[in-house]
Amino acid sequence: MFVLKQQVQITSPRLLLRPFVTSDIPTIALLANDRDIADNTLNIPYPYSEDDARLWLELQAQQTQCGDSHTWAITLKDSGVLVGAISLTLLQAQQAETGYWIGRKFRNLGYCSEALQALIRVAADTYHLTSISAVHLRSNPASGRVMHHAGMQHIAADLRPDSQGKRVPVEIYCLVLSSSL
Repeated sequence: MFVLKQQVQITSPRLLLRPFVTSDIPTIALLANDRDIADNTLNIPYPYSEDDARLWLELQAQQTQCGDSHTWAITLKDSGVLVGAISLTLLQAQQAETGYWIGRKFRNLGYCSEALQALIRVAADTYHLTSISAVHLRSNPASGRVMHHAGMQHIAADLRPDSQGKRVPVEIYCLVLSSSL
C-alpha cells in the first residue's frame, strides 16, 4: 500500500510550511472564522470556533499518522506568523489532491501560489507522486488562478457536496508530475 512518508517541513522564499501544533488552535480559529472562507471552500463551516479548530487538528493528526494525508501550516518564514493551511491527500497510489485556504488579511499577496508551488515540488521529489489534483468552487475563480499559476490544467467540471451537504459546482485541475521538477 502506498502511503505518504513522514511529513517534512517545506520552505520557499517567503514561507515555511510546517506541521500544525496545538498552540496554533486559537490562530486557526481566528483565521478560519471567516464567511468568505466558508463560502469558498467545500468543508469549512461558518462560524468557526476553537472547538472546530481543535477537532480539525485532531483529524489532521489521525490522517497524518495513517499516512494518507498531510496538512501544513503556511507560515511567514521571517516571523513565524500563521497565514493559512495547505494539504496533500492520497486519492490512490501515487496520486493526491491538494486543498488550501489563506486568512483574509494575507490574501492577494501571492502566499497561496508560493505555498502550492513549493508543495508540488515536494510532492514529486519527496513523496514521489505522479499527479496532483485540486478542486475549487466555480464561485471562487481566484483559487483556480492559483492552480493555473502552479502549472495545473483544468480537466473537468463536477458537482461536490459542501459543508452542509448541498451539491455545488466545482472545477477540477490536475498536474502530471515528474521527479525533475
